[in-house]
Amino acid sequence: MCAGFVVARYLARYPDVSVELILSSEVIDVVREDCDLALRIARGALRDSTLIVRKVGVLHLRLYAAPSYLSRRGTPRSPAELREHDWVALDTVKPLPMVSREAQRQLIARRRVRCNDMFMLRALTCAGAGVSVLPTFLADADVDAGALVRVLPRWFEQPGHVYIVQPNRKHVPRKVSAFRELLSEALRAHPL
Repeated sequence: MCAGFVVARYLARYPDVSVELILSSEVIDVVREDCDLALRIARGALRDSTLIVRKVGVLHLRLYAAPSYLSRRGTPRSPAELREHDWVALDTVKPLPMVSREAQRQLIARRRVRCNDMFMLRALTCAGAGVSVLPTFLADADVDAGALVRVLPRWFEQPGHVYIVQPNRKHVPRKVSAFRELLSEALRAHPL
């Protein structure tokens, strides 16, 4: 599912409406920024009671690396072996739940690249910069094309949850509820 597809479909369905997108890996304050809604991804439940939060999907996260990286550094066969590998990570990603606290500290210490953009993270991983956690919707085509390889498939399959978040307002404009429903429908039809 591509967010651009949902926005284009929304604009075609409602020709008198315009859309302003803010694309960021940072968690923004939807009330202060006067956003009608936000799409958030988290490993667990969101707990902000001042917002309306609706879970709309699951995001499948897995470990990947480029064949060029693995041929240069070797393929890890256990979570403990990840400590010997370069790590490419999002700023917001927490350590892997499958490894000990000490191993997590070592993984963070081996983080060669930190960035705040999932698409750049994917590009760096495909270019051989290291091992990273990517959502399957971004990585599957690269796996099929031979640009990425799944790493530790027995050990790591982490779900994330996709939420639509809105300010808690008495009146939700029809254009906002229409977009929310279209986005929810698209996520049900094409899970991440």
